[in-house]
Amino acid sequence: MRCAGEPIAWTGAGRQSDLAASRLPKGAAIARWSSFLAPESTRTQDERNDVYGQGLRISLPRKGDPPVLVVTGVEDPGHPRQWDRATADLFGGDHLWLPDHGLLGHGHLMMGEEGSERIIALLLEWLERHAR
Repeated sequence: MRCAGEPIAWTGAGRQSDLAASRLPKGAAIARWSSFLAPESTRTQDERNDVYGQGLRISLPRKGDPPVLVVTGVEDPGHPRQWDRATADLFGGDHLWLPDHGLLGHGHLMMGEEGSERIIALLLEWLERHAR
């Protein structure tokens, strides 16, 4: 089962990389942080993967209106590059794969990670090109 507590599991198993270890909270902070974690429900996973036709159904807006940008970091196993690319295509948007811009090591909470100022710069550039 996947959950937001995976980094804690890596630490407990002694398998974390130096980079992951440097980003994990320490001491009392880890106790407070981990008290908010809960496993992801199987229902949520089934809906996301459309198991038994349970997937979310939506009516799509006109492609590209409003402009859409999907940003993907290499360290987010819950959002594979090809899925996020397909999402961008579905909405007629753009897909920003951070490694294409030399930005490695970013996961799902990329704006709270080291180097996020470079991501902000890319977002602002994109907004400038697509502002009406």
